[in-house]
Amino acid sequence: MLPKKKLSGAEFKKIRAKKLNVNQKSASLMQTFIKLGSRQKGVEEEMCRSGDQDRSLSSSTIIGSERDNECENNTSATLSEQIQEIEAGENNGMETESTSTHNSKEDTDTQVTSDLKSMEKEGGISSINSSSELELEIINYNNPVNWKGDKVFLEQLIKNGPVYGDNLDCYPVTNTRQFSKKYFSKILPNGNSIQRKWLFYCIERDVIYCFPCLLFGGASSQFSTKKTGFRDWHNIGPRVKSHENSTAHKKCVIDLITFEINLKKRHFLTDEIQKMILSETERWKHILKCILDAILFCVKNNEALRGSVEKIGHPNSGKFLQTLELISHYDPILKQHIDSENHKKYFSPKIQNELIAIAGNAVRNEIVSRIKQAKYFSVILDTTPDVSKSEQLSLVVRYVEKNGKTCSIEERFLMFIEVKEKTGYALANILQKVLQELGLDIQNIRGQAYDNGSNMAGQYQGVQARILQENPTARFVPCSAHSLNLVALHSASISPEIITFFGIIQNLFNFFAHSTVRWTKLKNALNITLKGFSDTRWSSKALALNALITQFELVLDLLEEMTDVSIYSGETVIGAKNFQKNLKNFNFVILLVFWSSLLNKINKINLLLQKKDLTLDTACKHIKGLLEEIKENRDGYFEKSERDALQICQNCTLSTEYTEVRKRKIKKMSGELADDFYLDPKTKQKQLFFQVIDSIITQLSNRYKGLHEICSDFSFLNGSVLSKMSLSDTEKCINALCDKYPNDFNCTEFIQEAESFKFQTQELFDIQGQSALEIYQNLHKYDLMAEYPNFATALHIFLTIPVTSASCERTFSKLKLLKNYLRSTMSQQRLSNTAILSIERIIAESISFDKYISDFASQKARQCCL
Repeated sequence: MLPKKKLSGAEFKKIRAKKLNVNQKSASLMQTFIKLGSRQKGVEEEMCRSGDQDRSLSSSTIIGSERDNECENNTSATLSEQIQEIEAGENNGMETESTSTHNSKEDTDTQVTSDLKSMEKEGGISSINSSSELELEIINYNNPVNWKGDKVFLEQLIKNGPVYGDNLDCYPVTNTRQFSKKYFSKILPNGNSIQRKWLFYCIERDVIYCFPCLLFGGASSQFSTKKTGFRDWHNIGPRVKSHENSTAHKKCVIDLITFEINLKKRHFLTDEIQKMILSETERWKHILKCILDAILFCVKNNEALRGSVEKIGHPNSGKFLQTLELISHYDPILKQHIDSENHKKYFSPKIQNELIAIAGNAVRNEIVSRIKQAKYFSVILDTTPDVSKSEQLSLVVRYVEKNGKTCSIEERFLMFIEVKEKTGYALANILQKVLQELGLDIQNIRGQAYDNGSNMAGQYQGVQARILQENPTARFVPCSAHSLNLVALHSASISPEIITFFGIIQNLFNFFAHSTVRWTKLKNALNITLKGFSDTRWSSKALALNALITQFELVLDLLEEMTDVSIYSGETVIGAKNFQKNLKNFNFVILLVFWSSLLNKINKINLLLQKKDLTLDTACKHIKGLLEEIKENRDGYFEKSERDALQICQNCTLSTEYTEVRKRKIKKMSGELADDFYLDPKTKQKQLFFQVIDSIITQLSNRYKGLHEICSDFSFLNGSVLSKMSLSDTEKCINALCDKYPNDFNCTEFIQEAESFKFQTQELFDIQGQSALEIYQNLHKYDLMAEYPNFATALHIFLTIPVTSASCERTFSKLKLLKNYLRSTMSQQRLSNTAILSIERIIAESISFDKYISDFASQKARQCCL
């Protein structure tokens, strides 16, 4: 084989010149990324003179771009040398350099300027469009897919950093494997632990990334590919170790540190421009605060923001712009902003929606943080159709909140969710997905409260059953107020006579309500107008009966007046005569007295059950008390009702005879030996009373079995029970409770705590007669949580379990105020955010939005012409 031909000296000279040229170009390109110290002075002066100080870096050159391997290898050594040279120059006061070095520096600066101009022509660097209004954007720093490539975003991203995801309690499972929090730190051979600051976990996508490599490394590995990320949990250990030991990763870390140093030194802009930006930032902070305050004022009061004209000063500009106009009368900065010719006012509907979203998310995050601090929580769900015929799911969470030396039970609204299906499977999936997005662990749920619908309370396919499959400790309690309403509703439809009775009352209300003339006469004659009722309004029947029985004589007089054919129309006269006939019937009067007395007792309990801070033990006492009262007076209801009805009839000079109904003749079939048994009207009426009362007693016993069962499990926590219970009985109760909550208690320690609790705490407070909530408050007040942790945990779980879903019903009232027929096209996100600001207005008023305003003001100041 012939020996390899040796190149000539001229050829070697060409190769060296070519390598030197490539190295200089690579170094110049890298300087456009990191803006190294004094090397950028010429570039900054050129950018300031051309008016392009705020030029943005393209996403294709900073984030997510793939670099050429040859260029990357050549620039590694050059970049390190440049960094060392600049640092040495800065430390030594930039001492005099040689003539050749100075000339090389000028050549490099010239090359950087030309490279920047060429990249701008090719679309690598884009200028800010100062002619069109730049809209605010809600930036998601945790999802690299949404990251931009402009310089403003890069500054904000490096200042704030992503949400590293190291504070989560658990991570999603993928193919039986999941990410572990331990990878956020590295164990050294000597046993010390250091934090991996480069690694962050994307909550939305369940993947991990390398933050420096995402910004400066391109898509060279899964850790720096923003579209995929790394999710191979089976091989995560060796892959993480291999990546952090790679040369490319270490180079990206150095690039990031250099970028941060230059960012702190404000090498992107001159000092003079930076002062102008800071001044402009303060002005924008003030303006945005006024805008946000005006929006919150309208939202908290359930007012529509927009009018038909988006112009301040116009009569139809809407309450938002009119509020800003009012504020500007006393605020010169806002007045100057409104009167200026600048088109960037930031009053547009899009800005309104984004600021509402920021405020709503801030309130929601505050509630979620309080829930996480409490750990245990319960979910309350209910659905209702809105004015646009969309089904809205209301999500309310109940938890115990500690505030200083006090603690309280809170039920907080989180959001409205539009649902397409109302099956138990669909609703359960929606609940699990929302809780995961909020970062709430489903295993910490200790209670569920829904209505009695089969899709919610179904034993096998309902939402409660599916949540119980995931978490057996999420005890289900049917809404106590809804159950009590169903007791009265079913008892009111037990016989044709009862149905007819309530039908007469509803028709009487309709008779007056459907005519303005008759309604005016009614208002003038009565102190309280007659009421209608519906099956879904829990107190409507009781209110309707009270309005009629307390003004029974006045109603009869008014009907008598309306029978005058010379004054009223034929329709009014006929209707008045028919109602006179029905109301003067003694059977109707006695039923009116009976149902008024019965529904008043039920309604009092119903109102008590709707309190937010009501506990299960108190609810059980109310239900048991109502049941015992009805049982005790079962035999005396008819006699008492008859006496009161006779008194009313005597006052109104009505007949006191029971109405006899003609005996219905039924054909006697062959083989029948006995005729139909005939009951006199009074006996028949008495049997009807017993039938209604027995139905109520039976339903009260059956519908509250689950509630009484849970109360029985925690009954020993009540002060009056615990003080009288023997140690053996207490031990049995604790063992039974620990079997149902195996992961929450240490059974042995729990028994010891209970034995000493009722004796050792007597000097501080008397537990006898105290409820579970009062005992828990005393434990917190006297800092005894650490001494009795299991006992306090049991009280905490018991207080967390909800009693009713009335809080969801209250959110539906806000829903009707916010989304009315004039605002039926409101988006779901805006509806949910305005609802949480209106419902949880106390939290909204306590939160400081200065941080969010500062971030946006900083962005706006950089985007505007100075």
